[in-house]
Amino acid sequence: MPRKVQYRDFPGGPIEIEFSDELPHWNLCGVCGMLSAFMCRDELGHVFCKVCIDAHRQNKRIFCKHEIRFVELADLSAAVEIIQLTHDLTVFCPYKKFGCTEYRPLRFMKKHLVKCPLTTVMRCKACDAMLPIKDHLDHEALCPEAHVLCSICTQRMPRRKYKDHQNQCQRRPEPSHREENCRAESEWPGDRRQYSSSTAEIDAGGTGKHLEPPRKNSRTGAAQT
Repeated sequence: MPRKVQYRDFPGGPIEIEFSDELPHWNLCGVCGMLSAFMCRDELGHVFCKVCIDAHRQNKRIFCKHEIRFVELADLSAAVEIIQLTHDLTVFCPYKKFGCTEYRPLRFMKKHLVKCPLTTVMRCKACDAMLPIKDHLDHEALCPEAHVLCSICTQRMPRRKYKDHQNQCQRRPEPSHREENCRAESEWPGDRRQYSSSTAEIDAGGTGKHLEPPRKNSRTGAAQT
């Protein structure tokens, strides 16, 4: 089990992060092996990051290296509990190798990272622009070269082409209910709603809302919600 993994969702990511303890393999994407704040799971509990899911939407299935088989995207659901538990684990600042001694739960590390004195500039992976890390998130949300996902045909394209494509796109698929819960529009704009109990708080440096197991009725033994 690894301690150092690639994390997709820090500014300028993927960035290698180091956990204070080993991380189970099943917390990592079953395709790329990276960790993300936005992941879906199959019926066996194996997870897939949004980048890999988006890349396989036209095929409507994704290959799981843990199970050595294809998994239908329609059978995936949001991996909220795994996301919450993983982001409660302690990690070291990605700039530890440059001398930063900061460590904290992963859900709080982004807030430190944008203020870390050892973090100066980052390169946008879409347009190669170099900019201060404090401006990176705003740039990422507007960068014309960053790829977005069409909510109608699920085709990926640079943001600068998306408006014209929307006006021309006529294909309107009818996804299943479960796939709709895990699908994306332009760069998963619904992720703040889908993962509101976990990842929205992670982005803000908050505590997140933890899942609680159902309580049982003391008389009947039945689960209560």
